[in-house]
Amino acid sequence: MTRILSLDDESQMLDLLRLILERVGYECLGTTDEKEALSILRTQPVDLFTQDFMRPVGLCGIEFLRKLKSDEALKNIPVVGISAKPRDARAKELELAGLDMERDLAGYIQKPFGPQELLEAIEAALRKQGKAEIG
Repeated sequence: MTRILSLDDESQMLDLLRLILERVGYECLGTTDEKEALSILRTQPVDLFTQDFMRPVGLCGIEFLRKLKSDEALKNIPVVGISAKPRDARAKELELAGLDMERDLAGYIQKPFGPQELLEAIEAALRKQGKAEIG
């Protein structure tokens, strides 16, 4: 079964992601804590990671992404970014931080989004990485 880990500062968003993704057969883990996310990523098999970019505590999503991509053990886990910020604006921010939207993200979803948009982004990211789809 394809396992997805989500990091978001809002537990309601984690619940929504879990509801949408589990309904179609994904196994979902969620956390509001960056340290817990890193621990899960380092100790459990995860096929895809989603993260909200704007978090009020700890590392912003850009810094967290930089941390993942600089870690040899984690850099190949596909990441889908979630944010209210438009894609082109986020791409510019990533570029300023030495990251690249196409290289470092397997997908990007702008809030608000619908269930179908989320599923399409997840499935496209998994296909892009050559990972199994649902189930």
